[in-house]
Amino acid sequence: MIKLKVPTEKRFFFKQNEEGDALIDATADDHEGFVAFRQATTGETETRTGLTQNRKWRQEDGSITLYDDFNADFLARTEVRLTLTGTDIEFPDGSQLIFQDGKVVNEKQFNKWWNMLPPKWARTMHRKCLEVNPLWDMSKSDDAD
Repeated sequence: MIKLKVPTEKRFFFKQNEEGDALIDATADDHEGFVAFRQATTGETETRTGLTQNRKWRQEDGSITLYDDFNADFLARTEVRLTLTGTDIEFPDGSQLIFQDGKVVNEKQFNKWWNMLPPKWARTMHRKCLEVNPLWDMSKSDDAD
């Protein structure tokens, strides 16, 4: 009998740069914060794929082009929310995101947290999310399947 595999999870450690507007990699022994991500499930991948399915047609010089139109920043937010399993990056009041069974409990609370992040922090977190979920990385070929 085959059992479902427990998703791979990875923790990433950071420090702030001198300006405080970006995160740089750190070690587990010498860090200021962490984020942890797990591999997405099929259901989460379907949720994500639904955000990219805004198909449009364009006609130029006698040829028709089909393309997908989507908000890359909103997609990044969703990918992080779907797979984030933990972080110690706090709100200004000292409170933290709430997780249950390795998932963000409250999407509204997550959105408030995400909206407060400096853009470079959010991009760094998203890159780490894609490291754990390489099939989501649109900059890479999916020929490896």
